[in-house]
Amino acid sequence: MGSWIASVAIVCVAGFIVHRYGSSLRKWSDRVYKWLEGHIRDDRRLRLQQLGFSKAPANRWLCSVAERLYETGEPIQMLASSLRLRPVYLLEYALPGRQQKNGRDSDLPIVYLLAVTLPVALPPLVVTRDSKLKRFVKEQDFLTDSVAFNDAFHVRCDDEAYGWSVLHPDMTSWLLQFPDMEWQVSGNSLITWASGEFVLDTVVRQMHVLSGIADRLPHAVLQVYGRPMSGVD
Repeated sequence: MGSWIASVAIVCVAGFIVHRYGSSLRKWSDRVYKWLEGHIRDDRRLRLQQLGFSKAPANRWLCSVAERLYETGEPIQMLASSLRLRPVYLLEYALPGRQQKNGRDSDLPIVYLLAVTLPVALPPLVVTRDSKLKRFVKEQDFLTDSVAFNDAFHVRCDDEAYGWSVLHPDMTSWLLQFPDMEWQVSGNSLITWASGEFVLDTVVRQMHVLSGIADRLPHAVLQVYGRPMSGVD
């Protein structure tokens, strides 16, 4: 009985405080949130500078890749850097907002694309995580020589000879270390993508994976299938 009375008393006191000081508490919490948000932005900006990223104009071609992957939206920012002498581009992209049940617009969904460029443009090839749904709906998957890779990933490629040349045994066995990595060859770039604002630790890891793919592309692939530059410049 005593604990019940104490609980009611606490609720009443809390209700009085919210009623009496609610406006001040909201203003204080807003100030704290803005301070934390600014601190996080400053920290991210510093780390981006340390990684060699700088602002760059939004690339129209990379925006078109975002449209194909998601839908038409607007670029938020584009950053440029390099890794192992290869240009690297990071595009943050806002998709159209969704209306909530109360009629208000929700926050704009954000996605990002990370591109590591190649010296030539190559035919398209897309590697995504496999799933039971994809296995059910897809007509025919491109199959590599690796059963483990075929079980882990779904590959779209129109030219089998080209696909086998890119996804050779050394490449597929190495890529199995990164089962969550989805990527594609598009124009002169190796591209990965994800939903939400980019997380720097994840971006650094993705940069190294894409660069590792570029390192493992046979020179013959660039010679036989390479075309004049098209894509990110």
